Amino acid sequence: MKFTPFGISCLEYVWSATDFFCRLFVLSFLF
Repeated sequence: MKFTPFGISCLEYVWSATDFFCRLFVLSFLF
């Protein structure tokens, strides 16, 4: 499967979004 620039940016957006929610979850869990 060939990755298009759009597909890569989409994956990066999803990855950063999940990373952000993971941090938010950890912070809300700690405090």
